[in-house]
Amino acid sequence: MLMMNEKDRIIEIYRRLKKIHDVPTFRKCSSFEALILTILSQNTNDNNRDNAYEQLLETFEKITPEILAGAEVETIRDAIKVAGLHNQKSARLKNVSQVILDEYDGSVDAILERPLGEAREILVGLKGVGYKTADILLLFHAGYLTLPVDTHITRLSKRLGFAPVTAKYEEIRKNFQKYLERSLLIYKEFHLLLIEHGRATCKAIKPACSTCILEDLCPKIITKKPKKSKKKS
Repeated sequence: MLMMNEKDRIIEIYRRLKKIHDVPTFRKCSSFEALILTILSQNTNDNNRDNAYEQLLETFEKITPEILAGAEVETIRDAIKVAGLHNQKSARLKNVSQVILDEYDGSVDAILERPLGEAREILVGLKGVGYKTADILLLFHAGYLTLPVDTHITRLSKRLGFAPVTAKYEEIRKNFQKYLERSLLIYKEFHLLLIEHGRATCKAIKPACSTCILEDLCPKIITKKPKKSKKKS
């Protein structure tokens, strides 16, 4: 592996990923719509998320806290089936809409305008909203420097040696942020580029290490424990 300090290595990883991947365009929408999209995206792919959202739009014509809070959960469930886990997600969407309506005057921005720590605590306190969902809203809609961590970023962080194999969400996020240049654009692009690279090259099964542009920067840490062999009787 090419030897350099961690800050320089992250800068070089960012530079190389930007060279080979187009930075995806983050969907322009309101902060409430982003909240709904992120909940729909849980445990599914982008196509299913987008299809479920389009079905919601066809069903309700507009996505607002008032409309979803007043809707029958069965109607929401039927509209978002393509996203999977539709029973759980429909209940989450209705519940979070009601909370936003009752406690924040129907505005997610009322939460995002608060200081980072306070806003983050409120968001993760909403049922169905985890750290990734909160950090996506805080980064892309409030402009706070916090790095959302998904399954691809988790995998890459461990293989690249930026986090221990046993690391959980917060440790991974903080370890990256320790070395990442404090720039809103870089935070946004780094998040999106890592996901792109995880999908295209550094896959969970059979990563394409031999053709990876990061090959000389990667210690190739094995992130899964080998299966125990059965003892002979």
